[in-house]
This record gives sequence, C-alpha cells and structure tokens, in this order.
Amino acid sequence: MSLPESRIETYRESLKYSLKARFFLRFHAGLIILWTSLITWGADVVMLKCGALSMLVRYPLAIMVGYAAFLIGVKVWLGYSGIREYLNQRDAEELVKSPQQEVNQRDYFDWSLDTFSGDAEGCLAMIVVAVAALLTFWLLGAFATQLFADVVLEVILAAGLLKGLRKTESSGWLTGAWSSTKYWLLFVLVAAVIFAAWAHVKYPDSTTASQVLNAKNEPRFP
Repeated sequence: MSLPESRIETYRESLKYSLKARFFLRFHAGLIILWTSLITWGADVVMLKCGALSMLVRYPLAIMVGYAAFLIGVKVWLGYSGIREYLNQRDAEELVKSPQQEVNQRDYFDWSLDTFSGDAEGCLAMIVVAVAALLTFWLLGAFATQLFADVVLEVILAAGLLKGLRKTESSGWLTGAWSSTKYWLLFVLVAAVIFAAWAHVKYPDSTTASQVLNAKNEPRFP
C-alpha cells in the first residue's frame, strides 16, 4: 500500500469515529433503507399493474429503481445532515484527524441476566428476540458507519480539502456510495434472479412472491 493510500485508509478509520460522534448514523441509514424499500416495492407494484407479470423481469428492474432511490437518499443526507458545514479545508482536516474514541456506552445495551427472568420458554423467546435485535442494530450501525465514512471521505478527497491528497478520478459522494454498496447490490440482484427463476420453474402461474408462498403452503392431494 502506497503512502497516499495508507493515509487515506487512516483517514477513513478516523472519519468513522468522527461521524458517529456528530451524527445519528443508524437513524439516518434506517430512513434511507426504509425509503429505498418503499420505492422498490412501489416500482414492483407499478410494473405488475402495467402488465409485467414475470418476476424475472420485474424484480431486477425494481431493485435497480430502488438503488437509484437509495443514491438519492444519500444525496439528500449530504444536503440536510449538516455535513457540508465541515467541507472546508480546516474543518475537513479536523474531521479526518479526530482521535479514535471509545464507542459511547449508548451504542450498546447493558443487560444483566435478571432481564431474562421468568419461565424457560419465555426466557428463550426473549433471548432470541434480543439477539436478533442486537444483530440488526449492530449490522445497521456497521453499514451506516462504512457508508457515510466512504461518502464523506470521497467528497473531501475530490474537493482537494486535504493537503497533498486529491482523487481526480473520484466523482465524490457517488464514488463513495458505490464502493460501499456495490457488493450488496450484486448480492440482492443475484438472490432475486435465483428466486424468480426457481419460482418460474416450480410455480409458473405465480406472478408474485406471496403467490409462490401461498402455492407452496397449499395441501397437495394424491
């Protein structure tokens, strides 16, 4: 790794801590994901109403529409989160050189074993729910931190706000958003195509995932 690349990676790690200290990243990422999900679902419904019955066609197209909505959400975050206040040379350097702080205690749940009192089945159910909630909470936090750190760093680098560092090939926030989410997009697209192809073979008359589920649950008589 060259010296500039090493410095960029160091700045990226510091930026993760800086952004977590200044913004409600989980909440912001949650809103963007909710917006993306609604647009994806809406695109699928519209295409279905317009006569696009094949899930193999609809699902990939709906996902791409949803991804465009996701990028719009990131752009809106840049405009309304207050991050632009830091997009000058002095504040940008302070932002990426902030010392790595220990994670604030509010980012974790401090539960004792007394929390899971009661009968064994109730205790097990609460543990399962708690683990699922914690996993979701952690994954959303990790995703949000990586996403916004990449986006903000690319904006700073493209603008040449760090001495001795500039990425002329970077398109700014779009480069950061793409680098953080391209593998997620590929995974979702592949999963959607596999499901749609399987559904087309097994349940050729079904045009939605709910129809596939209902058909699968219908009792079969000899």
